[in-house]
Amino acid sequence: SVPTSVPTSVPTSVPTSVPTSVPTSVPTTPLPTPVPTFLPTPACGKGQGLSFTWVDGTRTAPVCDDCQAGKYSNETGDCQYCDAGFYVADTGASECLACEKGDLSSADRTSCGSCPAGTFVFNSSSCEFCSQGKYAPSAQTGDCLECDEGY
Repeated sequence: SVPTSVPTSVPTSVPTSVPTSVPTSVPTTPLPTPVPTFLPTPACGKGQGLSFTWVDGTRTAPVCDDCQAGKYSNETGDCQYCDAGFYVADTGASECLACEKGDLSSADRTSCGSCPAGTFVFNSSSCEFCSQGKYAPSAQTGDCLECDEGY
């Protein structure tokens, strides 16, 4: 069959080089099947997240476990670390607690601690030394205190 410049009303088994004015039907190629999942997936409560184990190279069905200390879940299924400046010492937390003013959360977010004298808490994430002309006799947040004139 030779391609024509006019669309035909009857479909052909041979493709043409000219587009048709009417859309063709849905493709007949089968869609890929979705990746199998374990059903049902549990809906975890606040303070819990989904966890999996492996047995002989096969992942087991998901189960809900309490979030570890330093992590929380206020949604379902995902435990995440507390933000900088926040902590949680217990397991199964649905929210984190703010560190006291001038304190910094530990790397694992399970506790807070003070910056030493001569430093301040910067962006709730690090202890920084005071710049010249400033001081911090105790924990400070954001910046050190200005020295009086002449000091």
